[in-house]
Amino acid sequence: MKSKNLSIILPTFNESGNIIKLINSILIICKKNNISTEIIMVDDDSQDLTGIKTINKFKNNHSVKVFIRKKNKGLASAILYGINHSRGKYILVMDTDFNHNPKEIPIMFMLSKKFDLVIGSRYIKNGGMENRIRQWFSYYFNLYIRVLLNHDISDNLSGFFITKRSILKKLELYKIFFGFGDYFIRLIYIIYRKKYSITETPVFYKNRTYGISKSKFFNMFVTYTKTVINLRFSKI
Repeated sequence: MKSKNLSIILPTFNESGNIIKLINSILIICKKNNISTEIIMVDDDSQDLTGIKTINKFKNNHSVKVFIRKKNKGLASAILYGINHSRGKYILVMDTDFNHNPKEIPIMFMLSKKFDLVIGSRYIKNGGMENRIRQWFSYYFNLYIRVLLNHDISDNLSGFFITKRSILKKLELYKIFFGFGDYFIRLIYIIYRKKYSITETPVFYKNRTYGISKSKFFNMFVTYTKTVINLRFSKI
């Protein structure tokens, strides 16, 4: 099978109300912008049958591949699973609750031709969030990350990014892709320390319209803080 130029990784858990609309939007946008794309959806055996419903909907579309995992579940491991089952020269990762707008894909893809890592950021000009309380907390936590890890990346928690497969092949991915959103802090830090080129492009998060957030605020805060401290004193 001929490789696609862009692989889009979609980790899901109980997103049946969003995922079909999201995939349709991605397919339309990529076709309109002449981006040869495959979509790799990795579902952690959702109770609302997200995986089954998506398989049934796109069973005749060979650009959409759905994997349902029964074990070794979790956000970061789902992304790694998707990467390992993808074929594209470029790899884009995004959430499936429409926090990450598929309309941003073409500009991120274009920037990825010039940079090794492109990050969708809420904290540069024209970026932001509808949820102001969450935005300010996240902004100051990102400031803490920047100071402790001594880099200038504004959004270390975005999880909306595109990179080259050739870059990922040079990294020890099993040391990065575990846990929840903390994987992204590690990915940015390691790519930055290895002096690959990084840029950010503005994104705006809208509030979710279907389903509930999987994020546990206190648990995330503790885990992310430990991750930052471990990286600060690591020998990477």
